[in-house]
Amino acid sequence: METAEAMEASDVSSGEGNEPDEDEELMYGEFDMGFFLALLDSLEGDLTALEKARSGAGVFVDVGSGRGQLAVLAAAARPWARCVGLEYMPVLHSIADCVAGVSTDAVTSEPPSREEVAAALPHALTPSPLAFYRGDMYDAEVMAEALEGATLVFMFSTRFGVDEGGGEDVVGDDGGDREWGAGEGEGTLKVSSHLRQQIAAGTMVVTVNNVMRATDGFELRRRATGRDTERTMGSSTAYVWMAV
Repeated sequence: METAEAMEASDVSSGEGNEPDEDEELMYGEFDMGFFLALLDSLEGDLTALEKARSGAGVFVDVGSGRGQLAVLAAAARPWARCVGLEYMPVLHSIADCVAGVSTDAVTSEPPSREEVAAALPHALTPSPLAFYRGDMYDAEVMAEALEGATLVFMFSTRFGVDEGGGEDVVGDDGGDREWGAGEGEGTLKVSSHLRQQIAAGTMVVTVNNVMRATDGFELRRRATGRDTERTMGSSTAYVWMAV
């Protein structure tokens, strides 16, 4: 675990035959955990309603899950049927698999008390099941398996591929049109149509710093700004979508 935490993007972004900067979409980054937990908390009402409508606990899926920390965090934050991570890079997927197999009984350093853990993460002592898949988010079969039953899909999509020509008009939660342009640092994600084909109507999707395409069947519900130490401006925008 300590070795994994010490890794830099340059350590994990190169695969066999690839240079670290060969494909920006494969560059590794970490999303701020405090911002992530705040987003989960803000979505609780939507998730509870969706789970009630579907008659069962929800499924969390992190597309581009890296070392798996957000899936682990989600599993400890609230009850799910399962929490899933999908990652393309082999080394990151391997780390996530190792993390999923770690038992709290194996921790040798002094852990926080049960009360401290429960106060911070209510389900940390009884986390939801975890599953990690390795594959390409543009592969329909891979996406179908990873996204089965998804109620919330998360994508730290700052470096995901975007369509050329900038942003587009999307319909906001207030019914008005909002234009996202490439000049604002936002782009329309190439994975938008691929994702929509694999999820049911009502599924919530969170993208970061890039947007989905309304014509693919996504409705913007709201957005939130939070901390992101990897960006020059120090903040990121999370867009909350519903598949329609």
